[in-house]
Amino acid sequence: MLDGRYFRDPLGFANRDNPQCYCSDPEGQLLGETQWQWFEIQLKNSPAQVNIVVWGIQFISSRHAYEKWSNFPLERERLFKLLRASRPEGLVLVSGDRHIGEFSMMLLEDDYPLYEMTTSGLSHTWDKEYEEENPYLIERVISRNYGVIEIDWSEERPRVFLRIKGPEGVLLTETEIK
Repeated sequence: MLDGRYFRDPLGFANRDNPQCYCSDPEGQLLGETQWQWFEIQLKNSPAQVNIVVWGIQFISSRHAYEKWSNFPLERERLFKLLRASRPEGLVLVSGDRHIGEFSMMLLEDDYPLYEMTTSGLSHTWDKEYEEENPYLIERVISRNYGVIEIDWSEERPRVFLRIKGPEGVLLTETEIK
């Protein structure tokens, strides 16, 4: 779990009439050098067959107007460079704070896959049809939801299932990490 606020530079507003719409800060930072060093050591030395990285904002999706890693392009590129270099096994990125649920997947260089599960909103969600561009989208859920990661350890290489569930534990959608 990464600390998303301590070192983060302030977000700029793209639209003063809607303070939830943020613009990019080409020089801004998210993690700070101390946290970057710790994170790199953890990834490079991880013996785990499944590595889960948790952050409050989306890693992959970059075309919506809300808070996301792509608001800090140098930091996002540094993250992707670190993931390419360390290639942690069974990597799952988990994010939230969007009032939607979705799975995204992008391939980094050398076909290293990044899977992200975004969930949030057991208390509330978007109350209307919601559209936004995400070229990495696998599936989106517009309803109250929460995420579950299930790992099947019965095989030599664990199988990782990402599930988005709704009230009463109803399965809304799922995907498997490949």
